[in-house]
Amino acid sequence: MAERREYGVVGDPIAHSLSPAIHQAAYRVLDLPWEYHRFRVPQGELSRFLAQHPGLSGLSVTMPLKAEAFSLSTEALPRAQETGLANTLVRDDTDRAIRADNTDILGMLDALTPRVKRPDQVLVVGSGATALSAVHALARWGVGTVTVLARRQEATRALAQRAAACGLSTQIAPWGDAVTAEAVINTLPGPVSSATDIRPDGEAPWMLAVGYGANVHRHDTWNAAGGRLIDGRWMLLYQAVYQIRLFLEGAPDRPLPDEGRVIAAMTAVLFEGEHPDVGRS
Repeated sequence: MAERREYGVVGDPIAHSLSPAIHQAAYRVLDLPWEYHRFRVPQGELSRFLAQHPGLSGLSVTMPLKAEAFSLSTEALPRAQETGLANTLVRDDTDRAIRADNTDILGMLDALTPRVKRPDQVLVVGSGATALSAVHALARWGVGTVTVLARRQEATRALAQRAAACGLSTQIAPWGDAVTAEAVINTLPGPVSSATDIRPDGEAPWMLAVGYGANVHRHDTWNAAGGRLIDGRWMLLYQAVYQIRLFLEGAPDRPLPDEGRVIAAMTAVLFEGEHPDVGRS
């Protein structure tokens, strides 16, 4: 019988998070007596939270805590080191080390690669932590050029510089102007049409909308013009699979027992009777 453990997701806001539902679905399939909870932790409070919850075996980390989580880790896997971000923290039961990883990169690639062909150029909307993970994911995928579109000019330039450091050709699109794109990763929490005018271009245009919930289907301009929308829940699912691998196996590249059935259970919880565009088993 596996030992009881407690995990959770931290961020602010956090009430909307679907992570408890998908983690608990996976734990049931794996027959693990683990618990997983939401914790609202404001920016700057993660260190105190960790000290107050010494029994937590690991955490999923969402906005605005990913850079803070990385700074508190004692060891980091390469993806976390490269980005300076951690969406996953794992406590070692022996030496109490805190190990960090950034599985957002893997989750993003798993959401995209079975569903679309690799484009030459991608428009990244936003300049925060998820946008930086997107840049690193695109570099790993072999994309040639990234165009950055974000409201804050200083943050936009900083992200473009990070993209260039990854070996990507970079461009900056003026905020508020009409933009056409064949491939888009929207890292904003709401519909991109509420922020700026992005219209699909090319033979098979697509947009990964990283945010999920009621707003995910409200990319009105993009949808009306025939652009394909890839639901951000796929990224959420796949990054969680890598987190659970880390929690259980200690390594993100070591598959879970009966992983296909685990993913099927997580998918059923996320899409609740919908007919999702399944791209990976």
